[in-house]
Amino acid sequence: MNNAAYGIMKPLTAIEHNELTFMFELNVTAPVDLAWQCRPDMKTRGAGWILNIGTGSARVDELPGRDGIPKEASYSMGGYGTTKAAPDRATLALARELQEYGIFVNSMRPTAIVLTSGADFTRMIAKTNPDMLEPVEVMDEGALELCTGRHVGRVIASREIIHYVAGKVHSLDGKTVLGDAFLLGDPKGTTD
Repeated sequence: MNNAAYGIMKPLTAIEHNELTFMFELNVTAPVDLAWQCRPDMKTRGAGWILNIGTGSARVDELPGRDGIPKEASYSMGGYGTTKAAPDRATLALARELQEYGIFVNSMRPTAIVLTSGADFTRMIAKTNPDMLEPVEVMDEGALELCTGRHVGRVIASREIIHYVAGKVHSLDGKTVLGDAFLLGDPKGTTD
């Protein structure tokens, strides 16, 4: 699973060349390189899963216009979103190339904001718009579903895949059913 990402939260026109290059190195080159490094062992075993974690910023050019969300917040996602769109396209290419070897490649993005320890930039948005928040358990459940071998070449949102299979969302220890794909998040919560 590739969940590495780095974003410089400035408007695209304000990002320095070296900053953009670094984001491309980490967000695009590194996941493709890691997939190629894993490929020989997965081919030998005749099975494997590669899951790239994406972002909604790769699919939309701005956040929905809402009270309390400054327009600068949407502008600042441009460079990051640009570098996260390429791995989605690489996912499709790798899925086609590796499927015959039993290697299943997919990409999943959160449907909404997930408050992790690195999500300080989006915490304000989630607090003023709790409907734009997704529990980390939804991402976990979606990732588990995409790593079962039944899906290949999917570039999909976490809630969408859970809803598609009529799945339930469990606690992180897997012992308790918390709800379905539309489980609401807690704007005061975080995962560290």
